[in-house]
Amino acid sequence: MHPARPLPALDGLRGVAALLVVLAHAANHDLGPSLLEGAGRHGVFLFFVLSSFLLTRQLLEPALAPGGLAGWCAWAARRLRRVLPGYLAAVLAYAVLDGWSRQRLLGHLTLTESWFHLWTIPVELQAYLALPLVALAHGLLGRRRERTALLLALAIVGTRLAFPPDYASGFPPFLPVFLTGSLLACLPEERLRAAGGMGWIGVLAFAALLPGLHAVALDAPLERMRFHLQFEVFTAGAAALLVAGASDSGALARILASAPLRAVGRLSYSLYLLHMLVLARVLEFGTGLGEPIAWLLYLAMSLSLAFASERLVERPLRARSSGPVSSSTQATPPGS
Repeated sequence: MHPARPLPALDGLRGVAALLVVLAHAANHDLGPSLLEGAGRHGVFLFFVLSSFLLTRQLLEPALAPGGLAGWCAWAARRLRRVLPGYLAAVLAYAVLDGWSRQRLLGHLTLTESWFHLWTIPVELQAYLALPLVALAHGLLGRRRERTALLLALAIVGTRLAFPPDYASGFPPFLPVFLTGSLLACLPEERLRAAGGMGWIGVLAFAALLPGLHAVALDAPLERMRFHLQFEVFTAGAAALLVAGASDSGALARILASAPLRAVGRLSYSLYLLHMLVLARVLEFGTGLGEPIAWLLYLAMSLSLAFASERLVERPLRARSSGPVSSSTQATPPGS
């Protein structure tokens, strides 16, 4: 499987992940469909698995993997240029518009504090430290993908036993999630195509973990954390959806490759970073318009702001840092 092969459905999957985050955060504040309340974690796992899959996919190719210390330093610099400018711009915007304290601002600038959805950025950056180790192990194993996949499977089990599911411990509990994406990158193309139908299993797994769906169906209080700690099910669901997109065949892949979802996917990082700025303003000033109008206003303003950020901040820097890989294989940092 060559990393330069376009996978348009993965752009759409990125769009789905971003929309899950955006719509869930609105539902958490009684704006929009209540079924999506608490569904932001679905987007988190999609982003994490997708990010590690795309980056590992590059690193397993001898022609694209960095060589030597200088090569790895250049790779790390490209990843930082891809992530940090948009993040820093968003942090400054939140600090000014939401009146952050100097301590909170400094904590975010140094990545030692993570307010609300921004907690995923330090986790993503720490995952970048693990990916070179995957590439190193791949080289030591004779660049045999099946051997690397077996090692990753053992590492997933070991790290899950060492770091049980927990949202308060930062990166370690999410290491098996990233390693799952890396393992999928080791699979040959024919196996991905054969397993494309698994995507519907991912849809069912994600639906089973919708806290809002359970609350409506059972007319019971919402218990988000009971669902959010099901890391294994989230990871399996995200992996199944990724396989469906990477197989580039079947009805689900065609849906994910649709133009609207791909367009949202291209805006996903800015949309993730900035949508809470819009939500806060709509909740404060727009609810008098009625819930449907306020919800549509929130979506329209969030997408417009993300479009402007992607054009003015992301795109110029991406052109400098993307290297020889097509845009459809670029990883995008996660939402929450």
